Amino acid sequence: MLNAPAVKDPGVSVNHVIRIPDGALFGIAYSRHIVQIYSYHGGDDVQEHLEIDAHVGGVNDLAFSHPNEQLCVITCGDDKTIKVRDATTGAKQYTFEGHQAPVYSVCPHYKENIQFIFSIALDGKIKAWEYDNLGCRVDYDAPGRWCTTMAYSADGTRLVYLAQSFLFPFAGWANYIVIYFFLLFFFGGGLQAIFMWDK
Repeated sequence: MLNAPAVKDPGVSVNHVIRIPDGALFGIAYSRHIVQIYSYHGGDDVQEHLEIDAHVGGVNDLAFSHPNEQLCVITCGDDKTIKVRDATTGAKQYTFEGHQAPVYSVCPHYKENIQFIFSIALDGKIKAWEYDNLGCRVDYDAPGRWCTTMAYSADGTRLVYLAQSFLFPFAGWANYIVIYFFLLFFFGGGLQAIFMWDK
């Protein structure tokens, strides 16, 4: 059984759950400062591997990455930071600061020999960071300054950004390709679009 903080405090909720591709580990980000990493050993054998006091305030997203062949967990939170930790020991390796609003989503990626992390904050600012302490490498506004989740396409060539809004001001978006529209019906929903950037 999972050792969920929500059991102890009904005000705590799960913000994000993600697993590594081989399924051996999965992580849970909570609405109050905690990240838990569990190991899966088949059947119903799930064991808590690590609990991290990750951020001041909520942990909004987490991802796994392999910089320099080392498995790391990347988190972002209400404290406007992105943190990279060793997924085995929990030791903090990097803290990235520079967002002016809580960080909502992180997306690790690599191109050739360069490994980096995209982050987006609630103010719609997207930043890119390398695994060093030299600061933000890229800083730009998301289309419409929407804040949402990012991911890379399966072939690794496009950054995909899922945006929510009722209005879509397409004029002047020559650098973006709208590839799909759909309606989100539950909880009142709204029109959504997926935008993709070329590398």
